[in-house]
Amino acid sequence: MSDNDASSAQRFDNFSNSADEAPPLSQNPIFNDRNPLQQPMVWPPLNPNQPPLWIRTINNATETCIFKASMSAVAGGGLGVLFGLFFGGYSNAVDKAVETEGPASLKLRVGFKEAARSMRSYAKNFAMFGASFSVSECTVEKLRARHDIWNSVIGGCAAGAFMSSAPSERIPHRARAAQMAFGCASVAAFSAAIDYYMEYMD
Repeated sequence: MSDNDASSAQRFDNFSNSADEAPPLSQNPIFNDRNPLQQPMVWPPLNPNQPPLWIRTINNATETCIFKASMSAVAGGGLGVLFGLFFGGYSNAVDKAVETEGPASLKLRVGFKEAARSMRSYAKNFAMFGASFSVSECTVEKLRARHDIWNSVIGGCAAGAFMSSAPSERIPHRARAAQMAFGCASVAAFSAAIDYYMEYMD
C-alpha cells in the first residue's frame, strides 16, 4: 500500500470516529430550546387569532377604491331608479299617455317607455355621482392616511365639479369653470354637513 493510500485510510478512520463520538442534537448548542429549527416548521405560519386566508382576501378586496366605487354606483343607480319613477317618470308617463291618441294598450306602452326613459336618466346620473364621490373620497383618504371630515369635503368637491362639467354641452370656458366651481362648493358643503352630523352628533 502506498503512502497516499495509507494517509487517506487514516483520514477516513478519524472522520468515522469523530462522527461516532459526536454529541446528539439535543446536546448541541445550536439546537437548544430557543432555536426554532428544533420545532416543527409549518408553512405558512399559523396564527390562531388570524382569520382564514379567504376571509382576509375578501376584506382586502372590499377595502379597495374600485370596489367601493362599484358598490356606490350600484346603490346610486338603484336610488336613481326610484327617484326617476316618483319625481319624473310617473308624471311624464301620465302626460304622454293622456296626449297619445289610440287604444289603451298604446297609451300604456307610451307611458311605460316615458317612465323607463326618466328612470334610466336618473339612474345614470346617480350612479355617476356615487362612483365619482366614492373613488375621490377613498383616494384622498389613502393618500392622506387619515379618516376625517376633509376626505368627504374633497371628495364632494371633486364629484360636484365632475357632475357640473357638462362635457357634452358647448358653453364658454368661463361659464363652465364657474359652473364647476359652484358644483364643487355646493356638494362639498353638503358632504361636510352630512359627515359632521354622522360623526359628531351620535
